[in-house]
Amino acid sequence: AMHYDETKAGYFSTFFDWGGFTGGIIGGLLIDRLKLRGVVLFVFQACAAPMLFLYFELGMRNFLTEPINAVILFFLGFTVTTPYSLITSVMASDLGRHPCLNGNSKAAATMTAILDGVGSFGAVLQGLVIGWISDRFGWGATFLMLMTFAIFSALCLISPSVKELRAWRAARVGTVAQASTHIVPDSQFPCAGCAGGAAGSPLPAASSGHENGKV
Repeated sequence: AMHYDETKAGYFSTFFDWGGFTGGIIGGLLIDRLKLRGVVLFVFQACAAPMLFLYFELGMRNFLTEPINAVILFFLGFTVTTPYSLITSVMASDLGRHPCLNGNSKAAATMTAILDGVGSFGAVLQGLVIGWISDRFGWGATFLMLMTFAIFSALCLISPSVKELRAWRAARVGTVAQASTHIVPDSQFPCAGCAGGAAGSPLPAASSGHENGKV
């Protein structure tokens, strides 16, 4: 334990929020750039468990100085908060535009409210569970529970990530195949009207003077 007073503890907790703020921006940019929502969410969520383990180990070995504590808290917010922010915003918007809703704005609003409400309920439940486990079994068990939930969340994102990667790869292969089979029309090349050129030939035939080595 760092034995911070309430003011200092509140100050250091803001590093977690700054990490979530930064991660939300970077995650949104990556999704817009790569068009791979599931993959981006999976990467962020998969990094959460190692960060939790690192934070726990540094604290147990008394290596958690104030600068290190600030950095670890920032990256914890970066990896933990970003998936939640993107799911309740970007993914909610995508679900609201799903064809099964037929453009129903009320259904889209309901979908967003459900996602956000479930996230808020999870936060309330998490606080109760963490308080009970930390009092009953200690902070080691609390971090183990958090790491378990982070790993479980990452596992849930494997299937949609694989589907997105397969679709992305198929689209790229199709684009390359289409580009390789593109034929330039003969009208762009000199043919029938060229001296010595044969009709329908893409390039003019070589003159007899060149064939005989004459300039």
